[in-house]
Amino acid sequence: MQRKQAGPARFLLDNLWGAMITNESTNSGASWEYVGQDSQPGYGQYTSLSHPWGGGATYALTQYVAGIRPVEFGYREWIVEPAYAGFGLEWVDATVPTPYGELGVSWRLKGEDAVVVEIDAPAGTRGVLKISRDWLCAGVDSRCDDCAGGKEDYVRKVKGGKKVQFRVEL
Repeated sequence: MQRKQAGPARFLLDNLWGAMITNESTNSGASWEYVGQDSQPGYGQYTSLSHPWGGGATYALTQYVAGIRPVEFGYREWIVEPAYAGFGLEWVDATVPTPYGELGVSWRLKGEDAVVVEIDAPAGTRGVLKISRDWLCAGVDSRCDDCAGGKEDYVRKVKGGKKVQFRVEL
């Protein structure tokens, strides 16, 4: 998703991880280690039903769809660059524990013309909010003909210690 590939990422989320819970005959409550081309579990002699990769969707959603990523170890410095287009979502709310306290981010689409982002970062941290126009231009939005009208990315520095809100016109 670092290359703004919402389409393939959404396909995997909908079909790969979704398959683990929607098929009642193979739902074990655990993640599958192997998945066949037909989205069925790849049971075999060495198959584990508690392999940790199955939780990958969790961190991928936090880091890319919510957009919370560390720039410096421990989130003393961070970036929030949400994937606000391409996943069919209207809002996201996520929190990441850090050594300094919880780093919370929420975003909500306001019609087709704006996204509102709220960041609640702990004191002693700092970061950047980046609303990348590339999310609109990744082949998933009808406004991509001229890459969001040639607008530049929205970038703002944020200091932790207080909740801040930004409204960004798309």
